[in-house]
Amino acid sequence: MKRETLRLRIADLLFSLEMPRAWAPLVRHYWKDYLADAGQPTIQGRIWAVEDRGDIRVDVDTKNNKFQIFAQNPGQFLRRFSECLRAAINPFLFKYQGFILHASSVVFENQGYIFSGPSGAGKSTIRKMLKLPSLGDDSAIIRKIGKRFYLFGSPFYERTKTIYPNQKLAIGGIYFLKQARENKLRQLIPEEAFPAILANIRLVSFANSGHVSDNFKKAVETVASLTRQDWFFELYFTKDKSPWLLIKAVSKLPQLLDPRFWQSLPPMVWGQKEINRQELADLRISKSVSLYFEFSGRRKIKVVAEMIRKGNLDGPHTREVKDMLRAKFFPNDFWAAVKERGGWTLIDGNHRALAAFLAGRRKLPPLIYGQLLRKR
Repeated sequence: MKRETLRLRIADLLFSLEMPRAWAPLVRHYWKDYLADAGQPTIQGRIWAVEDRGDIRVDVDTKNNKFQIFAQNPGQFLRRFSECLRAAINPFLFKYQGFILHASSVVFENQGYIFSGPSGAGKSTIRKMLKLPSLGDDSAIIRKIGKRFYLFGSPFYERTKTIYPNQKLAIGGIYFLKQARENKLRQLIPEEAFPAILANIRLVSFANSGHVSDNFKKAVETVASLTRQDWFFELYFTKDKSPWLLIKAVSKLPQLLDPRFWQSLPPMVWGQKEINRQELADLRISKSVSLYFEFSGRRKIKVVAEMIRKGNLDGPHTREVKDMLRAKFFPNDFWAAVKERGGWTLIDGNHRALAAFLAGRRKLPPLIYGQLLRKR
């Protein structure tokens, strides 16, 4: 039987696949986004045709970067062929600081948001709710390159009968799903994130290799490094209301706030609620690292607004509020506050809240709020 060799680039690793020539057009068609024209393959694979399902197997030699797949014709059994491909690739991901997480994912502003959990947790449900481009419905490939972690497109033909785009994105957040009556985000500390990741790593039992256990140890080290990031949350969500604004807002807070302030916050439960004008009036102004923060700290919005109205305050922050009023422009689609003794304190949105109150706005953006975790 004549044979042909194709190159596939998966998770920035270059694989060569020698296969029966009759199979090559189908592989080119389904994996067209993963084809590579040039480059020296890191990993060499050979694919052999078998007739019976009982003869399917995958032999992996990670020490010498080689593997063999014994599979049925992908023209008739495409999903089984894809499962064999995943079984062959998985140990090499372990070796090269990566793994496959049982998860779906979406793409927003060039970042990947990953939703993990066991079967039935809602991975497909939330992907459909968010209506955003996706890099996988049941598998999320995560790999560390240099000092950074990336999400890669899933090349596996799974439940959605889709092979997802071959993309490489920075990670915006990793969320472990819990269905609930309202949308909440609970920040996880590394000691919680580590077992949650390990419990949802995809393992393949029918890959024969004497080196899998050694490479799984490398995967555990990779997970330990990953969980030092502050991306991890339990996402409690209801099917009746999209949690996307809450996810997007909390993921943006580290960039919106002074890094020292964000890092000083203890782990919190984050929620979202609509507020009225009276609740807006009672929000308190946060502290600021600015030397020219004339609002002082911990005063209520209604108190500071009255001082501005009477002309008792002047400075760069007051001028910013007045510029918003003149332009009738109140940017952003949320405010953020944390619960402290005595009330709610804004951590993002001081100027917008003051301008909206002074303008007499009735329709207000939702409040993203954080509360301290209760001790278990």
